[in-house]
Amino acid sequence: MNCLDFRRRIAARPERLDETLTRHVRECTACARFETELHELDEDIRRVLDVPVPEQLAPRILLAQSTRCRRHQSRLWWLASAASLLLLVGLIVAIVNQRADEPLEDIVVAHIRAEAHHLTERNDVPVEKLQNVLARVGQRVVGDIGAINYAGVCPIGARNGAHLIIEGHRGPVTVLILPATVVAQRRSIDATDLHGMILPAENGSIAIVGTPGEDLEPVARRILSHLGQVS
Repeated sequence: MNCLDFRRRIAARPERLDETLTRHVRECTACARFETELHELDEDIRRVLDVPVPEQLAPRILLAQSTRCRRHQSRLWWLASAASLLLLVGLIVAIVNQRADEPLEDIVVAHIRAEAHHLTERNDVPVEKLQNVLARVGQRVVGDIGAINYAGVCPIGARNGAHLIIEGHRGPVTVLILPATVVAQRRSIDATDLHGMILPAENGSIAIVGTPGEDLEPVARRILSHLGQVS
């Protein structure tokens, strides 16, 4: 299961976690945080909507026979509903903004783990397909970039990016091309099973991630020297 499928299913039924969802939560820090925030949002919504019934409400309703009284109550109900809706929208916006601040390093690691099945692919991607994939994120290959085991476009964080897999000396290396995701300087990625870097690039950034001990500097030079923007 990838992160996108998990978030779609948990958003539809946040109160139900089957074995597949539970296993993904244990393995993915970013989705575990998403699941926690979603439950907190549900609790906030429940508290907003759980308005106690005023005392003597039934007698008041029975006495409200006039048209004026009925209109007045209707107006109050609409005002209360509008206030609840505004509060709900505010809570949702707050949650979305909080997720937008998730560290890019965490987003990259979560995406690689969610798409781990691509690490075993050995497709020897044709240059034409690679060019088509890169063109969708505003990039192109310049010269001979070498063998590519996998190439595709997928959502990475809030935007689409290009996902490439190449062969390193110690195993597969993931290259994520992130257009419009700008970093001011080089960042390091250090997880238990992954290590890598996020490099500034023209109009975006590039993440290069492999297994611990993999020398990624030659990979970085290879990628940076053979990528160009679509003119």
